Amino acid sequence: MKNLIAITTLLFFACLPYAQAQFGIGLTTGGDFYQRYANPENPADSGALRSSGNVFLNSAIGPKIWIGKRRFSVSIEAQVVYGATSIGIREYKGMGTIAFPMMMHLNFNGLSGFSNNNFGTGFSIGGGVQYSKTELYGTTRDYENLDRNLFPTYVGEVKLGFGGKGIMVDLFLRYGLGLDSDRKLSGANSLNIGLSSSFNLTQIKKNGKKKSKNQSKDAQPQIQQ
Repeated sequence: MKNLIAITTLLFFACLPYAQAQFGIGLTTGGDFYQRYANPENPADSGALRSSGNVFLNSAIGPKIWIGKRRFSVSIEAQVVYGATSIGIREYKGMGTIAFPMMMHLNFNGLSGFSNNNFGTGFSIGGGVQYSKTELYGTTRDYENLDRNLFPTYVGEVKLGFGGKGIMVDLFLRYGLGLDSDRKLSGANSLNIGLSSSFNLTQIKKNGKKKSKNQSKDAQPQIQQ
């Protein structure tokens, strides 16, 4: 919660110069082509391998907020990322992963969320915190006592894609490292590579009203002189 408050505060100050900018609410969805999580080092795990990965049946969804203009915006988003078939290939302990990334992004050109033109290319850079958990179910008897709690990683993300009229599609790479209570590396890390789509519902609705208004004007009969 403290990390989310910090991200929101940073977003607020970043957006002060854009007080007259547009505001949008929507959602983001997609899935990972590849995901891999490594739990923090824990002597109580008796040498069990800490990683779990997946390339199938990964999905993500969550809310997203934008503030900005046609070629630049700042956004915050929170997702639930679920990997139904994640396993440790070298050492099977159980299946399933879940992650909760909370991110802030700087979005440029086609990924700004406010472009009214035809679809154009763009990119985003961002960072935040992600909480992850592995071995959700199907734990084998040998690993019933594994300490598999949610663990945080501090993540950075890069997106490349295209968008327009409130709809965006991008390829992303998100990587993070975990820290222990002494602010040293805990051995935890996270990697997510995939495809996502974002929908600025406020902008989509605005474009629909504008299109309907223009069609109404075109449909009005012309008065002959």
